[in-house]
Amino acid sequence: MKTPLHIRAVQARAVAAPMKRPLATSTGKLTEAALLLLDLHTEEGVVGRSYLFGIGKHNLAPIAKLVEAMAGMLKDDALVPFEIEKKLRARYTLLGVHNIVLFAMAGIDMAAWDALGQALTIREVDAGSCNGCELEIHAVNNPYYNLEGLGIRFVASPRHADMLLVTGPVTRNMALALRRTYDATPAPKLVVAVGDCGCNGGIFGEGYASCGRVSNVIPVDVTVPGCPPPPLAILRGILAALRRSRGDPATDA
Repeated sequence: MKTPLHIRAVQARAVAAPMKRPLATSTGKLTEAALLLLDLHTEEGVVGRSYLFGIGKHNLAPIAKLVEAMAGMLKDDALVPFEIEKKLRARYTLLGVHNIVLFAMAGIDMAAWDALGQALTIREVDAGSCNGCELEIHAVNNPYYNLEGLGIRFVASPRHADMLLVTGPVTRNMALALRRTYDATPAPKLVVAVGDCGCNGGIFGEGYASCGRVSNVIPVDVTVPGCPPPPLAILRGILAALRRSRGDPATDA
């Protein structure tokens, strides 16, 4: 087992990055993008880096102060991302884990994953959905949620994947393809069923053309209900599956 890293400090710096193409808005043209750069330093000398984007220039200063306050709580703690999140959520639960609190937590979380050098690759499988869930998955993969900053990315082949993200009731025509995709994914592998159809068959259920829920065809680790579930719910489902893979009890998103 690797010796755990320990948090020494987190530094937050607000910067304005010039934009190659100015962005026209209702209040004028934007020529700079406001970024908050985070450096997480460990006692062992390892540094993890992340950035927050799309939060508005006026929010940079309060988020930077919040990050530094959170870092003070985490000093000397072991660098275990899910434990960090749990501790911060418990501390800030009265404020509601939203808006700038959520952004600050996300920045620290991304820097922690960067320091650990851990990544997650996902293969998305449409087993028969209406494509509503696909639209939300596309949304969670846009720059606003910064999945790549978390070390999470989508891949084209199940042979390169750690996780399968499956949508839709599994049609009879897709059952064999889904089993083959599951078999082609190297172990240890995780499966997240996204949307009501993937969780319980939705309005289609089981019938002559549908196998129903994803778990009727392949094993499922975590389900993300919703018709369709919003991007943050999908992200929570992905992280819940990771928690299970690291020994925490599995719960639905």
